[in-house]
Amino acid sequence: MSPLANWLDAKKRALSTSDDIDPKLIARVALLSRRSPGYAALLDGWRPTTREGLRGPFRHTQDLPPVYEDALDFTAFALDQFRERADRDGTAVVILSSHTIGTRGDLGFDRLTALAEPRGIPVIDQYDYITRQGAEARDATWVHDGHWNAAGHRWAAEALLEYLKRNQAICTTPKRPTAPPPSWLTDYESIASGEPAARSVFDVHTSENTVAYLKSPCSAADVQAEFFLHIILEDLEDLPADRRQYGFDDANFRYGNTAALAFGGRCSMEYPLPDYPVARIRTGQFTPEGDPIWTAEFPVGAEEGGKTADRVRRLRT
Repeated sequence: MSPLANWLDAKKRALSTSDDIDPKLIARVALLSRRSPGYAALLDGWRPTTREGLRGPFRHTQDLPPVYEDALDFTAFALDQFRERADRDGTAVVILSSHTIGTRGDLGFDRLTALAEPRGIPVIDQYDYITRQGAEARDATWVHDGHWNAAGHRWAAEALLEYLKRNQAICTTPKRPTAPPPSWLTDYESIASGEPAARSVFDVHTSENTVAYLKSPCSAADVQAEFFLHIILEDLEDLPADRRQYGFDDANFRYGNTAALAFGGRCSMEYPLPDYPVARIRTGQFTPEGDPIWTAEFPVGAEEGGKTADRVRRLRT
């Protein structure tokens, strides 16, 4: 927690000849990849040992690993929520793009505007404003810290004020155009229109490559408990060697580890299934003490897909 220790550690890593940026991060990525095929597929192609670190690929990599595409999906969802709530309140949303992102031609900036423009959200380019003042982006931050110094705060305020002076209607328009429904809501309604494989505390739906959990009405309390997902294969030889003794692949997860969303009284989660043939799914939630809250088990084979679960057991409301 010491600022000095953190500063020294950052300098040590910056000057290191090794490509290893963060051993703890590397170990965490390796652990997630081993836990389930879903995590391994999500993290495929991401090498956290590069000097670009966590944010660099957004700015410099054209074809992003799946985990970064997932992050863009979450960003799109956040913008949908900002826009939806602003429309509800009769106000507007603008984005101030920090000087660290760069300007047009920077992939990070291009990705941000690609998400914002279809939603009618203007983007103010602080980097462009700073360079128009005859300064450089580095002049906006402390020498040994990436946060804004006094000049950075001033330029942020001036860039926003410049935009508002040129677009004064944004301050007076009582109601903005209604944004299109957020993509996650469209997906929810599309999935919910089908027959679930199991009905319990959550409705569980399956497709060729995912298992989806839906609930309405839903609250944050409904997704606090850990979910268990046991994937029973047609052929045990398809399982990783360390899982064969159990007879299934274990892909337990928590609400924050998947594209899990709770808004407007609806919860939606999707989890990718492995590529190898799946015979059955056993799933549910359990308490921190290991007691089941609800369980469901159902076939996933092609000849049985879409049928109502042959066993659904609700243990606790």
